[in-house]
Amino acid sequence: MRKHFTVAITDRSLTVARDQAGIDAEARLDGIYVIRTLVPETELDAAGTVTAYKNLKYVELRFAGTPAVVPVLTEPTSRQKQAFDLIGAPVPAVLRK
Repeated sequence: MRKHFTVAITDRSLTVARDQAGIDAEARLDGIYVIRTLVPETELDAAGTVTAYKNLKYVELRFAGTPAVVPVLTEPTSRQKQAFDLIGAPVPAVLRK
């Protein structure tokens, strides 16, 4: 928190004082964040932007239990079959048709 103190060092003294003006200026901004969006203001005003930002927690909660990789149901390619044969593993059910 060095930025909130002024330090004066001379040959005979060391003076440390609180920078109250800097502390007060930072306190005025405490808890204020900038939220930017590419959505035009005609579609989403400032209050709507804040609400949408606060509701992101519900989206994150929804995807918390979702696997990071979504399996694609396709016929395995010959290379995939060879790879599974090479390691001695069965072809996963999501790749079987």
